[in-house]
Amino acid sequence: MQQVGWPEEKRVHLLDYWRVIRRRRWIAFTAFTLIVSAVVVYSFIARPTYRATCQIEIGSESLRILSFQEGLSVDTTNPQYYQTQYELLKSNALLKKVIDRMRLDRHPEFLPLVEGLSANDEVTATRRDQVLIGVFRSHLTIAPIRQSRLVNIHFESPNPYLAASAANALGQTYIDWDLEMKVNASQNAVKWLTSQIEEQRKKAEQAQSALEAFKQEKGLVTANEESQSINSQRLSALNAEYLAAQTKRVEAETRFNQVKSLLEDPERLESVSEVIKDPLVQSLRTQEVKLAGDLSELSQKYGPKHPQIVRLKAELDSIHQKISQEVKKIVISLKNDYQVARAKEATLLKALNYQKVEYMDLAQKSVQYGVLKRETESAQQIYDVLLKRLKEASLAENIKESNIRIINPAPIPLSPYKPNKLKNILLSLIVGAMMGIGLAFFFEYLDNTIKTPEDLREHLDLPFLGMVPHLQPSSPSRFAGVSGLLILHDPKSSGAESYHILRTNLLLSSPDGPPQVILVSSPAPKEGKTLTSANLAIALAQGGSKTLLIDCDFRRPQVHTLFGIKENAGLVDYLTQGKPLESLIHGTPVPNLKVIPSGPNPPNPAELLSSARLREVVQGLRNQFQAILFDSPPIAVVTDPVLLSRLADGTILVVQSGKTAREVAQRAKEQLQSVKATLLGVVLNDVQVHKEGYYYRHYGRYYHHYYGPEEKQAEVKVK
Repeated sequence: MQQVGWPEEKRVHLLDYWRVIRRRRWIAFTAFTLIVSAVVVYSFIARPTYRATCQIEIGSESLRILSFQEGLSVDTTNPQYYQTQYELLKSNALLKKVIDRMRLDRHPEFLPLVEGLSANDEVTATRRDQVLIGVFRSHLTIAPIRQSRLVNIHFESPNPYLAASAANALGQTYIDWDLEMKVNASQNAVKWLTSQIEEQRKKAEQAQSALEAFKQEKGLVTANEESQSINSQRLSALNAEYLAAQTKRVEAETRFNQVKSLLEDPERLESVSEVIKDPLVQSLRTQEVKLAGDLSELSQKYGPKHPQIVRLKAELDSIHQKISQEVKKIVISLKNDYQVARAKEATLLKALNYQKVEYMDLAQKSVQYGVLKRETESAQQIYDVLLKRLKEASLAENIKESNIRIINPAPIPLSPYKPNKLKNILLSLIVGAMMGIGLAFFFEYLDNTIKTPEDLREHLDLPFLGMVPHLQPSSPSRFAGVSGLLILHDPKSSGAESYHILRTNLLLSSPDGPPQVILVSSPAPKEGKTLTSANLAIALAQGGSKTLLIDCDFRRPQVHTLFGIKENAGLVDYLTQGKPLESLIHGTPVPNLKVIPSGPNPPNPAELLSSARLREVVQGLRNQFQAILFDSPPIAVVTDPVLLSRLADGTILVVQSGKTAREVAQRAKEQLQSVKATLLGVVLNDVQVHKEGYYYRHYGRYYHHYYGPEEKQAEVKVK
């Protein structure tokens, strides 16, 4: 038979959630009722608690009148500053001050907590303080207001007066504590400055004395900077003079060396610039030229011994001698200039070297002088600063100013803060509903049983043949022991109609025609397979088919009881003792329906059901009946149904709604498929229509609209 396929993924609809809630409504309702009841009872019996709120402002740092206060200030723009203040408001030290200030250890609200804890013993006193602080903190809430510098101090107590006084006391104690810390900081600063200032004064005096002693030792009459400047100027002047003298000496030396090299050639000496520029030499040269000219003219007229010629030659020689003597004087003058320039250069070089030594010595002294002077100035500056800070710190002790102030003191609360009955009840309704729904889905998640046709399709992937509601017949049966045969004694009930629907679906389950031999089994015991096989057999017989119901449950047979057959002689007697089969076939009140009981319990049921004799019997019965039904044991318990499935044309699985586990049903399916049995489909039995939500409510409603209301019914045990 071709089986209908279903999609692997199930599309979840909102209606599915509603079915879960309806199916688990008693769990949800119980959880909802318990939560709401507990909250309501608590809200009405709980002791009222009052909350008082003191609002303070933690402003920016107050105006710093004295420069000394800069060292004691903090950066109030840093978010960590405000977080620190919030933690300080809950600190043990501050809460201890508040408790001592209010004497809460004697207050009726706190006294019972510390009774028996003496304040004399140090350990006990510490424990006593810890208890008081812990209780006080448990009633305290620090609530900063976002995007502002305001902080709400909430204190809760059954006593409204205590709540208000505690909140105000904490705010005022916090302000006093802040002022105390600032004053203590100033006082500590004054003490420290006083101890440091005398020591620093001595250091300044010692540094000044060391500077003066150094000046006297090194002979520094003027200021070191002035001496260094004069020495530097003098060194610069000497260096300039030395460079000029060196240049002049080089020039003189050059001229002298030039003339000296030409002394042996008098004619070339006359080409020297100093000779050419000399006025006497120029005059003598003029005379020489004139005499030479006159001599030349006279030589043309007279002979060499002419007196005039001789005179002119004598005058010309005299002029030559004078020129030679003058040139020698110029040479001697150049030599003297060179020697003077060299001597001056040497003198200036000596003076320059001496000045350099003096300058370097003064530079060394200047370094030591600078070190001593800086130490003196630094010591004096530190002394002056400490002295100034000491005066400011002394004034700061008297400036009592805080950047914290109380904006709104806590008034005495007139109404309790909690329990807020209306709020609690509303929240309990919401939480109870959420918890109830959550538990419903949680139990639904834990429930792994098959309850709906959708579960069958999703987990077994087998055709759904029909469902049978929880059976409740309307009147006693006319037949003994047939209380479960609703299709006989209550034919108009929804249960009877479900078997008619099952018959129709079974006859139409195969396109090749209805199966003749049908095995009815279930995955686990007590799932209604016997009632299903019996009622289905009756429905087939009423439909005109000659039907035979065979009880193949050799271990716990029930068919003979169901049909009121007193003697349990049946198929086992035929298979083991060879009794005639005709004598074992019993008639029933239903026309066309015969029954073969199981017979006595055999020691080897599996061997009998797998015997060739049974196969021959079934083959012979096929010729006598149009429909043959096998009622077999559960598949998960024994292998009997698997053996019988090989003799049947198809197998029907009966699954009890809300009881059969998915895994058990899947294993049963796998066992039948392992022997290639034909699975006709699944019957969902014992469905609690009133519990299974929308789908089944509509099923019942359609039935009642068609058949009319059923009479009052009595519950029937499922077999």
